Amino acid sequence: MRKVLFIFYLLMQISTQAQTHACDANTCTRKRAGSYQIEVSGCINYMDVTIYHKNNKPLAGTELTGYAEFYYPDESCLTEELAQFARTNSLRVKVPYPGFNNFKIALIINGQTVYAFFDNDCNLRATLQKK
Repeated sequence: MRKVLFIFYLLMQISTQAQTHACDANTCTRKRAGSYQIEVSGCINYMDVTIYHKNNKPLAGTELTGYAEFYYPDESCLTEELAQFARTNSLRVKVPYPGFNNFKIALIINGQTVYAFFDNDCNLRATLQKK
């Protein structure tokens, strides 16, 4: 029984660590949204969205739904649904068309709607990653 508990404990530790990573200007942007933090990385075809509690702990085991609104220079707006990765704190959204100015990520977490606005940092990230 002790071995089973030990293995379960190790799996939980590995799972929690896998959902935590460093966010820097080269790879992602993190913004506060109510009692949570929304982190966005990627730019080209997809963006990865990761949710944390305000104390930087991963929000795991919670069903997350939401959408991203992309705002373009011609004042148009395109909306895409977020897809969650099997009850983790990670979601993904398809970028509908490149060249957006900024975007909003909106999430429903435990019945509460939270959102954050982000600038399009894709060009900045591409420049920083080439250095």
